[in-house]
Amino acid sequence: MVIGVLWHENVAKEKNIALENARAELLTKRVRIAGLIGVTVYPFHSFGDWTAFHDPVTVKIRLATTVVLGCIFGLCFSRWAVRRQLALVTTAFLVAIGGFQAIICYKHAFDTMYANAFDQFYATFCVLIPATTAQTAAVGLGAIAISTLPQVYMTGGVAEGTLIALSYATDFAIFLIGRHIANRLWESQFLAKQESETYYARLVQSEKMVALGRLAAGIAHELNNPVAIISSNVVSIERSAKQLSSGLTAELAAGTGAQLSRAVERLRLGITRLCSVNEQLRQYVSPPRQEVRAVDVRELLDIAVSLVESKAHQKGITIHREGTATASLTCDPQSLSHVFVNLLDNSCDATRPQGNIWLRLICQPNGSVQIEVADDGSGFPESLMERLGEPFVTTKEAGKGIGLGLAVSKLIVEKNFGKLDLANRHPGAVATVTFPASLCRANSST
Repeated sequence: MVIGVLWHENVAKEKNIALENARAELLTKRVRIAGLIGVTVYPFHSFGDWTAFHDPVTVKIRLATTVVLGCIFGLCFSRWAVRRQLALVTTAFLVAIGGFQAIICYKHAFDTMYANAFDQFYATFCVLIPATTAQTAAVGLGAIAISTLPQVYMTGGVAEGTLIALSYATDFAIFLIGRHIANRLWESQFLAKQESETYYARLVQSEKMVALGRLAAGIAHELNNPVAIISSNVVSIERSAKQLSSGLTAELAAGTGAQLSRAVERLRLGITRLCSVNEQLRQYVSPPRQEVRAVDVRELLDIAVSLVESKAHQKGITIHREGTATASLTCDPQSLSHVFVNLLDNSCDATRPQGNIWLRLICQPNGSVQIEVADDGSGFPESLMERLGEPFVTTKEAGKGIGLGLAVSKLIVEKNFGKLDLANRHPGAVATVTFPASLCRANSST
């Protein structure tokens, strides 16, 4: 029970950290918009100052405030301000209100409509800045204080200042409630998206484990071959070492040395193969990190073929690699490698013994890239063609599949902005994965 409580606390803490990081990232984007408004729209109000008061001092106050705003927003783009964005943008908003109130105080224009700009400033803050409800409330109270206290101090009208503050309080409450609702909607949407991504990662990982279980026998065979090579050559090396240590003629020693060299070379090849299989297995079974980067499509296909070819060999199936094209694709390689393993594995299951599978990499003239997995098996049942790719729809016998392989593969391809098409041909079937030109860079043509 204690472990369960600790686990839930840890999950809640991770969600809070993710929320804060996402809020900080959104704030960084919004600060740029607020800065653009601050240094462009704000000084244009100097025309309104001149029209209302015909006093150059009011224009100078407005422009001086703009310079201060420019300096504050300039700091927002420095490394020092990475964790101080909210404090800086809050300061900028309060400075903007303060500059405006300085003009009102200078002209004693407290009773004019021109003095009422609290709504504009606070509404802009609530709309642009993704602050928490408490932070937004603190900014609003500060803005009300800046808007009312100078009037109370200069005129002595406490009652009138109180009425103005109450009027601002109504607007303050409306904007604060709006900001609170917006925060809750954003947080719920973010958490839902995060949970969806977590579910997707777990689904992909579980399907990988299922596929690995189906391929386990072939992979064990693939590992046993280099292990057998290493074992047999260790015996050969021991025998040669004993012969050398017992004292041989120069001619026999030379022959034994040559045998020793050949055994060492076979050992090296066996160890290289073991390392290669281990690395491919590691890449395949690693939990998906959803790391998007450019990768050579042939590397993904090589991993898929290496994991499936032992199963194909046991059935006497030949996997043909066609096309000489090479292409770079911007994608999540860990999840996408599972798609090609699953498609090849399905083809192995559908193909009769001594059959054939064709794997093609095609670079289209329009810049898109297609990967085709075709076989000469029995094809897809026509009655299921429209439902292929839906969860729990399978063409395999009961107990051999639950219908998640193609559904997960389709989901992975779509998350990588591609398209998975399934079709029958005579004989067999073909699965085509297509990626748009915007994600691809062909290195050579077929």
